[in-house]
Amino acid sequence: MFKQLHRFSGLMTILLLVQLISGMITNLFITIPTVLPHTQSLPIGMTLFMTAFAWSLTNANPILIIHSALGIIILLLSWGFVIVALRAHAGWFVVLGWIGTLAILFSALNGLLFLLAQQGINSIWMAAGFAVALIAYALGFYMKIEPNAIS
Repeated sequence: MFKQLHRFSGLMTILLLVQLISGMITNLFITIPTVLPHTQSLPIGMTLFMTAFAWSLTNANPILIIHSALGIIILLLSWGFVIVALRAHAGWFVVLGWIGTLAILFSALNGLLFLLAQQGINSIWMAAGFAVALIAYALGFYMKIEPNAIS
């Protein structure tokens, strides 16, 4: 099971790096409308976030669509990582998995906020969440000890 978690950590690290590149391309070359369609009259809440998210997957530039879709895939895989680590009773991998998952959720939330408000602080927080997740999964990839030895 250690090898599976080790490989899973490597996959997550690679996907996060691809996500970083797609985010950089989006930031440099894609213009996001000041007000997203169908969001003007919505109150702040889940409906507003879901509308912005749906727009990013359907009506946006293809690079932003790739960035958003890859974000969903990474989030789902991060939950899968935690489940695999829990089933393996791999203590450190569980901790790293939860850190990575929470950091990815934090980045996703700030990505949606950036779509809606286009404030630089949300871009910074998105990058900070990415960095934390990348460190967590990279540590899992480079971990040389058997995970059950610590749990």
